[in-house]
Amino acid sequence: MGTQSFARRGTRSIALAIAGFFSLDVVKAGNTTCAGNLTDWYTEAVGETACATYQRLRQICNPQYQVPSFRANTPGDQCDDQLQECCCNSISWALSMLCMNCQWDVIGGSSAGIDAGVGAYGMYRAPTGKFCSPGTNQSLPTDIQTAVCNAGIKLDNFLYGLFWNDGSCVYTMDTASRDQITNNNNTFTHCNSTTLTTSSAPHSTSLSTSNLLLCICIRLRTNNITGRVPVLALDNC
Repeated sequence: MGTQSFARRGTRSIALAIAGFFSLDVVKAGNTTCAGNLTDWYTEAVGETACATYQRLRQICNPQYQVPSFRANTPGDQCDDQLQECCCNSISWALSMLCMNCQWDVIGGSSAGIDAGVGAYGMYRAPTGKFCSPGTNQSLPTDIQTAVCNAGIKLDNFLYGLFWNDGSCVYTMDTASRDQITNNNNTFTHCNSTTLTTSSAPHSTSLSTSNLLLCICIRLRTNNITGRVPVLALDNC
């Protein structure tokens, strides 16, 4: 029995290794396309669909992870990776629900989006009946947050504030849209690489307040009468 078990494990390991080798080139080929425009507000703010963000987050811990076609009932996906730090948290859970809304935005569906019922978060975290770990809420483990920043993954601030004690998840388009408008889309401040600054703003030919201050020049000019006396003048250049 022991020899046969070892042989089966060995065969399975080889099969997984071969599958992993051939899937390297298609690691980003998951179902990341939205069926409709329900989550366009997210795509326009982040630059990619919620499914793409969710996939990139999980690929930090599992490079072979691909977003599946979600089940019709919540949770549409589950945290079942061997290294679970990337998905065993409320941020990944919220992203998975946004991804579900992206995939299931079908004609005739609810315009209010899909919400997860009580206990769904627990089901997401316990695909085999045992909760994943470490199970952080409203934050990522420190090393995963660092990896997110290094990879340039844009996680909107509202994802860090979402958490329901009863394990549900309520669709958050209105709240997220309000925050993005209020903060001029500068809602990705958990990474320096994704935080908007004045210096990173596109150059404009119109005069902003800072440019106007720079363009008020102090010049030395010669007095028109004597031709010799220097006077200070503030000229708008």
